[in-house]
Amino acid sequence: MAKKFGKILLLTAAASAAGAFAYYYMKKKDDELLSSMDEDFDDFSEDPDDAGERTYVPLNSDETGSAVADAVDKAADAAEAVADAVSDKAAEAVDAASDVAEAVADKAEDIADAVADKAEDIADAVADQAEDAFTPLSETVADIKDRAEEVIESTEEFFDDEDEE
Repeated sequence: MAKKFGKILLLTAAASAAGAFAYYYMKKKDDELLSSMDEDFDDFSEDPDDAGERTYVPLNSDETGSAVADAVDKAADAAEAVADAVSDKAAEAVDAASDVAEAVADKAEDIADAVADKAEDIADAVADQAEDAFTPLSETVADIKDRAEEVIESTEEFFDDEDEE
């Protein structure tokens, strides 16, 4: 839950930053355009005849404030749209990642089963070879026992022969 909130907060911050960047970029572009236009006009302050007849147009600050408010609203709407789009894409990415993780888990389970089967086959083969290896060993022990009995009998006969002399 905290991760989703953090992601949403990050996406909202990123969208807001993008909107603010666009707003300031456009403002700077307008300021550059206005400053270049100021250089193109002649300076009429040197003409004393027209100085008394000149009238000024009052600026309406309410219209300027509403234009700024409209621009801010548009930027907020754009940021919200970007956040929604990013959120949708993030949800799609999470779904795709969970599908891939599920497929990987299934494949890993299949591989683990195959490895377990192979290990069981190898264990059976080793057990069979071990049984075959111990069978000749027991026969060898029996042969050695028989030879030892023969040696013991021949040794007894040797000592018995000496006693007879």
